[in-house]
Amino acid sequence: MNLEFQFEQAPVVFHIEELNAKSRAIHERALTRAQKYLASEGQLLESIIEADQDKLYEKFGLGYLTTYCVKHLGLDETVAGVLVRVARKGQAVPELKLAVMDGDVSISNARAIASVITNENQAEWIEKAKTLSKRKLEHEVACVSPTKAKPEKARHIGNGRVQVVLNLSEEEYEERCRIKDLVSKSLGKTATDSEVEVEMIKNYRYHKDPVLKAKRSANRKCKERAASQDAPAAKTTPAAVIHAVNLRDGGHCRAKLPDGTECRETRWTQHHHIIPT
Repeated sequence: MNLEFQFEQAPVVFHIEELNAKSRAIHERALTRAQKYLASEGQLLESIIEADQDKLYEKFGLGYLTTYCVKHLGLDETVAGVLVRVARKGQAVPELKLAVMDGDVSISNARAIASVITNENQAEWIEKAKTLSKRKLEHEVACVSPTKAKPEKARHIGNGRVQVVLNLSEEEYEERCRIKDLVSKSLGKTATDSEVEVEMIKNYRYHKDPVLKAKRSANRKCKERAASQDAPAAKTTPAAVIHAVNLRDGGHCRAKLPDGTECRETRWTQHHHIIPT
């Protein structure tokens, strides 16, 4: 058996025979268990189809097959929902059920094409589900039927966290990648998608939230008021004029005293217009 890893330049071919005995045993054990896991997926799907056809959930006093899978089979709610979706599509398109039961198509890939596969196009979509990654497969589905793309949603996942699913156009996604580059540069490390969202939220609120804008305005006015109280009185006469007057008068006051003489004082001098304002 050969495993091929494609890099930017030449492909590197790795031979299993190059593994030592311990590593080879670990690999063979993992491979066997993976095959059993894929087979068990198909077997579980078959049992859920049988339960659906027998309406077994109703005999347990339940209104939904998914509830039966969660309550009586102990499945996670999300996993149960996926299995039920594939089970019902597998009844409508038997070739999909067979592909899953044979281990050719994973449950997750079967779920990805469930919205578009029909008896007429089943060969094409089953082949794609066999050969494409889940992400690429979802892209293919979205291209054929944009309305079948994953719905936008938010769900609580515990520990005070919420998982959000968004749908963006390719152009919008490219713009978001650019923002991710900027956030990564700011943080000095590769930013996670969560960190990108947080930074975008903070930035938008800073510029658009009317309450935050009002707080900044109030803080700015307080600082300006404090600065004006601490600073000396602002000069209303241009500096160039003050310099010229000082040069002309030598820093002496030229105010007229009652007897008609000039003050000539050099302390506490001020500069005024010829005609006081």
